[in-house]
Amino acid sequence: MFKTTFFGVRGSIPSPGAHTIKYGGNTSCHFIEVGDEKFILDAGSGIKPLGDFILKNFKPPFKYHLFISHTHWDHIQGMPFFTPIFFPGTKIHLFGPVNYADSLENIIGGQMTYVYFPVNFSELKAEFSFKDLTESQFEISDIHIRTKNLNHPILTLGYRFTYKGKVLVSCYDTEPFYNMFSPEDEDTYAEAEQTVREMNEKLLEFIADADFVIYDSQYTKDDYKKGWGHSTLDTAISNCLAAGVKKMAIFHHDPSRTDTQLEVMLDYARSLVEKAGSKMEVILAQEGLTVSLEGDGA
Repeated sequence: MFKTTFFGVRGSIPSPGAHTIKYGGNTSCHFIEVGDEKFILDAGSGIKPLGDFILKNFKPPFKYHLFISHTHWDHIQGMPFFTPIFFPGTKIHLFGPVNYADSLENIIGGQMTYVYFPVNFSELKAEFSFKDLTESQFEISDIHIRTKNLNHPILTLGYRFTYKGKVLVSCYDTEPFYNMFSPEDEDTYAEAEQTVREMNEKLLEFIADADFVIYDSQYTKDDYKKGWGHSTLDTAISNCLAAGVKKMAIFHHDPSRTDTQLEVMLDYARSLVEKAGSKMEVILAQEGLTVSLEGDGA
């Protein structure tokens, strides 16, 4: 088995309402079932319906590997409402990028102090372990996991899961690396240009030949905000095409983007793929949607 289900697909802030009913208004969270292991990517508000799903479909005790892309609010805000953490015997192995302001444990647990929440983190029934990550490679059971630094205002990691020859990659929140130096400083600018080129090439290598990539595509070219750490749809499509990706999900939808507007973006994305003569499949990340990666034994 190798499949993932989306439970939160928005960026920045939960966006409930009539305009987001079809694709969903919860922030980042999806559930990955790989072999005998279960992974959760991000703990945005989508982790609340995920918890409901788990209680309905699985029996305790619960054991999950929770990977956080980064600790911005929209990627961790649902954690206090993840119902399995209130069950005795639950084990949460939590992984996330090193944050030099505070520990991962304090950042996640800090949401559950009496100032913010009626239950203190120390009162939970679940058993937590915390693992700070940088760029690295490691194994969980027979699943190979690789991490990659992305371009966001704080340290953010992409995750590449490989199982029996099939590859799933998360690539959010990120935008292309760019040169911050002035062309007037010729030597420094030229050196930075080379570094930026190499960093962007490393990102392409990270997603190369993946069966499924979930890619931050929050912006269009018209509303792109350079330096905010999110990609345009054009960048996402271009990178996935260049890297030979087989299937890509448009993800981290802008909170103001309506379902209809998302479908316009999807049509545009597919036109770019067709124009490139590629067979890459493009979909919209949608709450409740399950994508299976089929392969030998998977």
